[in-house]
Amino acid sequence: MKIRVRYFGLYRDIAGKMEENLEGDFRYLSQLISYLEKKYRDFRTDHLVVSINYRYVEGDQELKEGDEVAIMSPVSGG
Repeated sequence: MKIRVRYFGLYRDIAGKMEENLEGDFRYLSQLISYLEKKYRDFRTDHLVVSINYRYVEGDQELKEGDEVAIMSPVSGG
């Protein structure tokens, strides 16, 4: 399955890129996150915000071929 992953904020620095296309057996978001934790040594999930196809999600979600997953840090405003 092919998934497009976009990185924002701290995660862009960790990955060293803005986005990448990944191919693998990522049926669920948890599988993708686990893969990224192994791929990028400093990848942390304690304050992770995720959107799939421009919709914020919480918990484990099923992924589909061609999904775009955005990985970002929480945003605070004033």
